[in-house]
Amino acid sequence: MYITPSSFQPFDPHKPVRIYRRNLPHWRQEGCTYFVTIHARDSLPYAAQRSLMQKREDWLERNGATMDSDSAEKLNSYLMQETERILDQGHGTCLLDQATFRTLIHGALTFFHQPKQKRIDLNAFVIMPNHVHILVRPLEGHELESWTKSIKQYFSTRLGDARPEGGSYWFEESHDRIVRDKDHLLRAFKYIERNPAKANVPVSADTRWVSPEWAEYGWNYKG
Repeated sequence: MYITPSSFQPFDPHKPVRIYRRNLPHWRQEGCTYFVTIHARDSLPYAAQRSLMQKREDWLERNGATMDSDSAEKLNSYLMQETERILDQGHGTCLLDQATFRTLIHGALTFFHQPKQKRIDLNAFVIMPNHVHILVRPLEGHELESWTKSIKQYFSTRLGDARPEGGSYWFEESHDRIVRDKDHLLRAFKYIERNPAKANVPVSADTRWVSPEWAEYGWNYKG
């Protein structure tokens, strides 16, 4: 049984929301929990990026270019599903398939969850060969973008000879969605839980993580 953790903060339709976009849409609401995906620059080949752009145009043609918030959420969800399908195909160098680099990103993810460095409530994550899925809630005064940027910089600057030409290992922009309610939270957690099996990736001791606080509420991985 999954009991809603006390630190979980869903989307509140009655509170202010800041919306901006670069290539991807981003919704921000103070105190909310997010489902975030960061992925390697080479995890989406050029052909795959073109395919995603075409799928976006096709979706807009079918559903209308003028969108309300619900339509924007549906489009974002659709594109993320398509992106995840491509990521799970294992394109690129897949450095995170190696224990050394998995340990490095594991430490970067958990650093600001520690009491003395606390900037976020880190809830759960899975480290895949070329991407990472995360459930996280930034604390007051801290921005999600700043946290993901610090993770990417920390990891990229410590790659040594494995560092790619051009600097960062990571795709610059992250995918993120505000978790809307407990059902959405459970779906995100189950996705994290099942992603290795779905992509035929062995589960090692440092592949998946859930916070001890959430584990006490029954949020544990089953397989």
